[in-house]
Amino acid sequence: MLPFAALLTLVDVSPQSASAAVPHPPLRATPRNSPADWITDEDYPGSSLRNNEQGVVGFALAIDATGVVTGCTITLSSGWTALDAATCRLLQQRARFNPAKDRDGEAIADSFRFRIRWSMPDGGNSPFESWTRFTQFRTNSLGVLSGCTDRHEGAPPEGGFGGCVRQPKEIGELADRGLVTLIEVHHLADTSAPKFEMPAGSILSDREVEMEISPAGYVSKCIVRYQMGPQSDVPCAPLWHYPVRGGPQPVTVRFRQTLVSDTSTHKTP
Repeated sequence: MLPFAALLTLVDVSPQSASAAVPHPPLRATPRNSPADWITDEDYPGSSLRNNEQGVVGFALAIDATGVVTGCTITLSSGWTALDAATCRLLQQRARFNPAKDRDGEAIADSFRFRIRWSMPDGGNSPFESWTRFTQFRTNSLGVLSGCTDRHEGAPPEGGFGGCVRQPKEIGELADRGLVTLIEVHHLADTSAPKFEMPAGSILSDREVEMEISPAGYVSKCIVRYQMGPQSDVPCAPLWHYPVRGGPQPVTVRFRQTLVSDTSTHKTP
């Protein structure tokens, strides 16, 4: 149920048992539904996934005489507002209790203390980190590619677009263009784009798209933010599968492709 979201550790706050001479000892409030169902992997806040936020949150729940949670207080902060707020909100929505009882067997209000650990998969990073990739190759008079090399800053997702393994054998419109550099820049829409040094040469095309990625890893929306030169192979229609899977909420990313040709170093392969 919880492959990477919240690992619950309940802290025993029960008082010492009363004397056996008391016919009806007081009973603390106990969970009526499984704590494993209070928070699931789908509840990990999207902003926390993107920012690699994780940690332990301690809470005290106020429970009324009917077993309903009426309040939630942070006793130990994870250090991340989104995780603290999500935990309290979800527990007040989902946690249910058998009410506490006094020595006369009457239902009374009580409290319940526990800790919850939010952990990302393998302690890993968000799949939507910023990255930049530079792919360079040469073309001859027929547009045949040769001598392809690529490097990157950040971590482009495996199985995705770009890089030497994704280039076609020939690109007719790039015939006799000398040294060609394809620059790909990827980042979340609410963060600054990675900075890079533009290589020498003439810009053949420059295009940026903004895409909304669903939790399942599909492009659910796509718009072209700007475009110069011929259309590149980053489609907005039909919508396509993205090479990474996100968190429980859609995220918006921006992807830019710039093609630069430097004929000053032209050598026909």
